[in-house]
Amino acid sequence: EVKLKQASEWTMITRLPSNKAPWTNTDLTSWNTYAYKVRAYFKSGATPNTWGFSSWSNCDDAIAP
Repeated sequence: EVKLKQASEWTMITRLPSNKAPWTNTDLTSWNTYAYKVRAYFKSGATPNTWGFSSWSNCDDAIAP
């Protein structure tokens, strides 16, 4: 799951299938700053098996060319 932050609000912009990399956001406006964070959906090894989300990644930002 990938989220984009604009104007202090986080919005989910995509969900990717398992083992999908890399991903490119092509809907950008030049010279705007975009911030991203991601997390994984996983199956735990505990018994019984459970599903859940990882913690969010550190935030990273970039300016669109």
